[in-house]
Amino acid sequence: MSKIRVYEYAKKHNVSSKAVIDKLKEMNIEVSNHMATIEDNSLPKLDQTFASKGNNESKASTTNNKPASKNTAGKTRDNNKKPSGPRNNKRNGGRNTNQKRTQPQPQAPRKVKELPEKITFVDSLTVAELGKKLHRDPSEIVKKLFLLGTMATINQSLDKDAIELICADYGVEVEEEIVIDTTDLETYFTEDGDDNLSERPPVVTIMGHVDHGKTTLLDSIRNTKVTAGEAGGITQHIGAYQVEENGKRLHS
Repeated sequence: MSKIRVYEYAKKHNVSSKAVIDKLKEMNIEVSNHMATIEDNSLPKLDQTFASKGNNESKASTTNNKPASKNTAGKTRDNNKKPSGPRNNKRNGGRNTNQKRTQPQPQAPRKVKELPEKITFVDSLTVAELGKKLHRDPSEIVKKLFLLGTMATINQSLDKDAIELICADYGVEVEEEIVIDTTDLETYFTEDGDDNLSERPPVVTIMGHVDHGKTTLLDSIRNTKVTAGEAGGITQHIGAYQVEENGKRLHS
């Protein structure tokens, strides 16, 4: 009879190699590992041991399987007795799966603002600013510029010609506003010659504390007596007057 290794014997009898090694050690047979060989005189004892274990396991499995089959049959009968009808699905949160799913409502179309009749600009406009004035998306302006042969971004400034082309495509009138620099007014005014000059009466303003003689001074210039008619000689109102002296007028 040829020798057999431990793992081969274990595989043959459907047991672990450790169980075979432990049994051999109980029989005072030294085995180092699963690759060790089993002597021929040891095989009958091993066969007798593992054969008896196999028979006991088969009987136990048969005994356990009998009540299981009865229980299975009972469960099958109970399942057949259950009334038929719509069942709630736990995954659906107890809702009836036969109910029709609600379809999403279609979104209302976005309203597009009407084009203005006229827009104005100073110096230049960016693509975003022009789109805002025309009530159009900046990407639409970029597309029109591309079709006209001009590459532009949203933040890029457009010159007067580009602005007029886009507005003409939309049928919108465009006008450029000219801003006058008020800090440099000398460039907008010219000096008049002596022949064009005319004499104007001076405007005199008299200021001072209360009851210090302002109205009395004006009375002497106008030859009037306003202080005589005021309570306590103090003027209760103000006014403007014009006096002519030596052929010339004087405003006070």
